[in-house]
Amino acid sequence: MYRGFLLVWRRIEDSGLLQDGKTLALFLHLLLKARVEAGDFVMTEPTRAVVRLRRGQVFVGRKSLAATLDQTEREIRTGLKMLREMGICDQQPTNRGTIVTIRNYDRFQHRKGESYVHFIRRVTSHTTITRPSRDHKVRMSKNVKGRRKRTGEKTIPSADELREQDRRRRAKKNGGDHD
Repeated sequence: MYRGFLLVWRRIEDSGLLQDGKTLALFLHLLLKARVEAGDFVMTEPTRAVVRLRRGQVFVGRKSLAATLDQTEREIRTGLKMLREMGICDQQPTNRGTIVTIRNYDRFQHRKGESYVHFIRRVTSHTTITRPSRDHKVRMSKNVKGRRKRTGEKTIPSADELREQDRRRRAKKNGGDHD
């Protein structure tokens, strides 16, 4: 049964979650169980109740999380605290459990009715704006071309080198080198 996918950013490596496997398991479980669209969560025990959840929210109890993830209630409580302190999620305690809201859920997860191609473009657009496309030529000054011919150098100049060359060319065009 195909149920979609989750997008997990590589920044997770820098967050410290990879070093804490129990908190990482908790975070991934919350991502998997979070509402994809707004709706009602029906509780049946001890009495019937309905909780209205928004997209990116999940209703949890420490005992059920502990049983599902094979952790203690204390480890779940510590993991939820760590996720809150890291700014990954917010928590709203109720008398029957906790509503966990995953921050920025909309930015990173597929929206119902959105094509996967559009989704991938939307979440990766910030990286493509800052780098040149493949069909753009990298301009090199005559000095770099000459040096490459003389030395047999095969490397492409760095962005800093290109900026410096461009700055020198503009300064020369404007009548002198102004630093």
